[in-house]
Amino acid sequence: MAITIVAANSTNDAPTISGTPGVAIAKDSPYSFTPSAVDVDLGDTLIFSIANQPTWANFNPTTGQLSGTPTTANVGTTSGIVISVTGSIATTALSPFALDVTSTTPPVIPPVVPPVVPPVVPPVVPSDAPLGASGTAFSPIDFSSGKDGVNRTAKPGEVLSGSAGDDVLKGKGSSDRINGGGGNDIVKSGGGNDASKGGGGSDLVQGDGGNDTLLGNGGDDILVGGTGFDTLKGGGGRDMFVFKGLNEGKDKILGFSSEDIIDLRSIFAQPQFADAKSETRFLKYVQLTQVGASTEVKVDMDGIGAGKTFTTLATLSNTGIGAVGSRNFVIS
Repeated sequence: MAITIVAANSTNDAPTISGTPGVAIAKDSPYSFTPSAVDVDLGDTLIFSIANQPTWANFNPTTGQLSGTPTTANVGTTSGIVISVTGSIATTALSPFALDVTSTTPPVIPPVVPPVVPPVVPPVVPSDAPLGASGTAFSPIDFSSGKDGVNRTAKPGEVLSGSAGDDVLKGKGSSDRINGGGGNDIVKSGGGNDASKGGGGSDLVQGDGGNDTLLGNGGDDILVGGTGFDTLKGGGGRDMFVFKGLNEGKDKILGFSSEDIIDLRSIFAQPQFADAKSETRFLKYVQLTQVGASTEVKVDMDGIGAGKTFTTLATLSNTGIGAVGSRNFVIS
């Protein structure tokens, strides 16, 4: 097989920023909002900025936090507030918002508040699907039909890039940055906090230990976060996110679409879930919960056991519960 070593891909991706700021605050009440930002380009320093900052508020350019306590003199509305984040090159901004300071005196909070148990939100099933019908896994990606690519392992601190062919790229134990390039690539992160990107083909992008950032990019990709608190983004195409255990860490999935699927086969192959058919397992053991603008995916840890302890596998960032159903999950 011909081995080709190519120059590192200099493409720099724009960071993403998300969050829903509060738009009203009573005078003499503390206000705080901190957006979430992610940059798949390892090593980029994120710097936040603000336009039309309220005169009574402070702004932290390192975290993006807007905070402060308005007084009677600040009653009124500040419009056109825009919080932005900049990586090494590109800048992304939240939508403009207005912040209204009202003259209402905040209520006195009683010293003892009884605990509130949140309601269990049942999974929402698409109207065209039988109740509990689960999705179908991908066929294995063909890594041999294209042009032969490179087979390389990163050196510490190296930016490892593939070719236009079908590449096999592997990270080391440090925090690696890997770019697959064209073709159907296998990209395997090492043990550090890695940033791995598939490329234009249908790729297998795998994390390992550490808090990894994995990007599929174009094509129908398979992303496996592994242990740690990982950030996963499929990109274009129909993508599959694979979870192999209940104790891998809570992942964040960005840009989840109605065509994407979550593969839970390894989890539901465990003995505590062996009592029922796949559609029954979904209804009994998978819980979808709306949290703000996002949806949390939870699984009952002990299955047929007497307990009902649900652990969170992943958060589908900025994806409402109405957009997720049983056909987005592979159970068996």
